[in-house]
Amino acid sequence: CQPVLRTAKAHNAVVNDMVFERRNELLATCSADKIVMVWDIKRGYCTHKFTGHGDVIVHVNFIQSPNPDDTSIYLLSASEDGQVKIWNLMTKKCISTFNNHVSPVSCSTQSLDNRYLFTGGRDQVVNVYDCRLWSLCHSLALFETVEAIVAVSENEAILHSNKKYKKKGKQNTTTAGYLATVGDLGVLRVWDVSNSECIRSQKEHKRKDDSDSEDEKDEFQKKDLSIITKAYTNLIWGSSSGKIVITTADHD
Repeated sequence: CQPVLRTAKAHNAVVNDMVFERRNELLATCSADKIVMVWDIKRGYCTHKFTGHGDVIVHVNFIQSPNPDDTSIYLLSASEDGQVKIWNLMTKKCISTFNNHVSPVSCSTQSLDNRYLFTGGRDQVVNVYDCRLWSLCHSLALFETVEAIVAVSENEAILHSNKKYKKKGKQNTTTAGYLATVGDLGVLRVWDVSNSECIRSQKEHKRKDDSDSEDEKDEFQKKDLSIITKAYTNLIWGSSSGKIVITTADHD
């Protein structure tokens, strides 16, 4: 067990999310105190403190500019009321605010070329934003609570190596690319973002309705335990291996 190297008083309430910047030099945290803080990891002090959300902040994520000449570092924060803010760490200002979700935002990611930003929420929607204009392009209706999303390319193994995925519809090559999503249905799906079309999906397992009696549920489980599906809560994509790691609601 490694000893604790440093402890800092960060927030006055529960810390809901934290994320490292890609160079592992900065750490962002958000809290129920409606504050976002950015930390210099090596020196151990707070470099930025952002306020402006009117509700509990539940998600933070560092994002990159699609312009390779832009050296600024950007940070996304999202609150329980569905509001999303984009912060420029260089100017220490909020450069854009989005109010396109109607419930908490649970996850976010960017397209592989950093041109598009995706936010997923408990309102069963993924919103797609253009990072050059900081404007909403369109929305994907997923019909499930969205817990995690990750951008993938057409050539990745997730689209080609697993026979469990059934191809649906046409494929196309657009800058928005493809998005893998998971949520409360316990199904991994891949979307063609530009066409708002699910092109591959795991077979959706049968579930027992919560309204059924306990005796009926027990009998249902005796017949086939494998068809009881847990909700997926997180999704990690290995860009070098082309493989994914998924966690479920029971922490498996």
